[in-house]
Amino acid sequence: LGVDERTQELAKANQRLEKEITERKRGEEQQALLVAELAHRVRNTLAIVRSLASQTVRHSRDLEQFEASFDGRLQALAQAHTLLITARWEQTDLRTLLAHQLNVYAVHEGAFSFSGPHVTVSPKAAVTLGLVIHELAANATKYGSLSVPDGHVDVHWRGESGGAPPNVQLLLSETGGPPGSPPHP
Repeated sequence: LGVDERTQELAKANQRLEKEITERKRGEEQQALLVAELAHRVRNTLAIVRSLASQTVRHSRDLEQFEASFDGRLQALAQAHTLLITARWEQTDLRTLLAHQLNVYAVHEGAFSFSGPHVTVSPKAAVTLGLVIHELAANATKYGSLSVPDGHVDVHWRGESGGAPPNVQLLLSETGGPPGSPPHP
């Protein structure tokens, strides 16, 4: 090899090395960003869990009731997170969120019916809505239409996504259950 050829080979090797170093730095920066995002989400999730525990303690008569209520709430939170992970923590479909949260309470085929336009909700709204739906379904199972074999819950929504925040109305109607009674003091 001549001096010029050797110089060209060294220049090409140097360019490859510079490219590898640049790619490695980009990868390290991306990894640091992902770790920071993960830490943020973990802190938020732990704050939600702490809030759920605190709320459950305040409204539980005994340890057994606390355990059942807290476990159900944690499962609702986990279901919402599983759905969001599948959606890569982006907007998620409202119908899918509702089905994931409510299928746990389906005491018989057709216990739930869903109707409404295609609507997506933000990750934060999905977590909050998942917990709210869990509470409503748990109450329907204990005291409402899902406490009897032929009870039914119709879930209907109207509105649209795309606004900031989206304008959505969610309506749950129970049929076939025992008559309602006023709350106890």
